[in-house]
Amino acid sequence: MGRTKRRSLLLRRLRRFIGFLPRILTFRMRRVKGYLFRSSLIKAYLSSAGVAKLQLGAAGNVMAGWLNTSLRPRSSKIVFLDVTERFPFDDRIFDYVMSEHLIEHLPYNDGRFMLAECFRVLKPGGKVRLSTPDLAMVAGLVSPGGEKGASYVKWIASTFPGDVPVDSAAMVVNNLFYNWGHRFLYDFAALKAALEETGFAGVKVCEVGVSGDPELQGVEMHLGKSDLDEEMSRFEALVVEATRPSV
Repeated sequence: MGRTKRRSLLLRRLRRFIGFLPRILTFRMRRVKGYLFRSSLIKAYLSSAGVAKLQLGAAGNVMAGWLNTSLRPRSSKIVFLDVTERFPFDDRIFDYVMSEHLIEHLPYNDGRFMLAECFRVLKPGGKVRLSTPDLAMVAGLVSPGGEKGASYVKWIASTFPGDVPVDSAAMVVNNLFYNWGHRFLYDFAALKAALEETGFAGVKVCEVGVSGDPELQGVEMHLGKSDLDEEMSRFEALVVEATRPSV
């Protein structure tokens, strides 16, 4: 590569870095602020909450009545929390813990650690609710037949053309495994085993947005803006609830 081309490439990279610099600084400042002030935010929440509810991986989804946490807080109302580290809470203080489309972003052992921390901070009788892409659904996309699966492939390809340039099941399956920071996809059997190994009991599948417990009814927000988005989001999701035994 000639000197002129190297200089041009360097300038392009420099311009790209400068363009991203405000985002980087904003993220760092929010993370530092979230870390420095999280003790007071946690204390204020726990002192006022009649029913203590913890949301992990909130992103920008601030739910009323919940202690909303995220690795990348987008609001001063969201507390910084890294689920791969010990949670900044005492044992047995929450009645509910929930996360939506988070655990698939963690390597398996980190996901197991997160579940163990959920168990630790839940009160006896407390519940955890998790939502994640369903590996069984993903595997079914490459099997012949299935009208809903074919519709899902077309929906993904049209919704994310930059990630899935070709309308094919193989493209969609690989996209679900390797894009969006996904590290490990679960089917019900794998997620049930991971929950039970960390001490949970009564693991059951739920419909998206539906729960027999009013506190967990309608908590999923990963549904999109249209009826088709919602239908496809429901199709791809595995939602489970589990309980920390009372004894």
